[in-house]
Amino acid sequence: MKSRIRFVLPFVLLGAGPAVARDNQEFPVQWKVGTTYVQSMDMAQEMTMPGGQGGMQTQMTMKVRAVPQKGSKEGATEVTMTYDSADMTLKMGGNEVPGGGDALKALVGKHVTSVFNADGTIVEIKDMEKLIGEDPMLARMMNEDSMKQMVSQASLMGKPDRPVSPGDSWTFSVEYPMPMMKLAMKGKYTYEKDELVEGVECARLVLDGQLTMETDAGDNQKEGADPQAAQRLEMLKSMGFKVSESAITGVMHYDFALANVIKTEMDMSLTMTMKDPSTQQAMTLPMKTKVSNTLKAQAEK
Repeated sequence: MKSRIRFVLPFVLLGAGPAVARDNQEFPVQWKVGTTYVQSMDMAQEMTMPGGQGGMQTQMTMKVRAVPQKGSKEGATEVTMTYDSADMTLKMGGNEVPGGGDALKALVGKHVTSVFNADGTIVEIKDMEKLIGEDPMLARMMNEDSMKQMVSQASLMGKPDRPVSPGDSWTFSVEYPMPMMKLAMKGKYTYEKDELVEGVECARLVLDGQLTMETDAGDNQKEGADPQAAQRLEMLKSMGFKVSESAITGVMHYDFALANVIKTEMDMSLTMTMKDPSTQQAMTLPMKTKVSNTLKAQAEK
């Protein structure tokens, strides 16, 4: 009996996960022409308000259908991303804000085109003006840089500068210039191990990073800049608005066969500080965000 157990056990263990770790990986991100991708995103965010004013909670869900085609430049791929569904619920002090998700719902049926270079890095977003239209709320929520950030967060924000093996780490740094501020994310990925996810061989990549934010005149100093945006910028500066603490952690699963990230779980906590406009007293605004992304692929019929 014992000899039979010793004979069967190795095969049971082999079925529990990839038998051999993959060395010398570079994790290219590919969008394959002839394949349709469906990406689902869920976000939950909560900000604590000072002085017992309650908090602000945001729930957001989104489903995007992505269809790649060959780009006009050599090695580039243009991926048309259509919003099949988009919804957001906003609460202040436990009470739902009427119409808080209307701007996001307006995205349904619209599309943008993301341009990726040969190694899968996003370099351009086309058709942003068609996506936003004349909606001022969408214009404040979304621009090309914020769209790049959203797409990157569902994938890898930085690829290794060398082939890596399980146990290896690499760093990344990404800047996101915004109309009234500059966001930057710095951190590292660790290729922890290989494991099966729903029967698919994947690399488990662990993220550890930080977010910084600086108010910067940037685009508002250009000729023809929105004067109201410039006023809002000066107000932010006078209030000393900044991120004092931040921590970002996450786990991503990279599908070797698909050459793409199929699952992402990310948690972000940060504390913003500012002065109360009426009393000039220092205020702290803790915020926690949880984001989940999944990517599924199917061959075009």
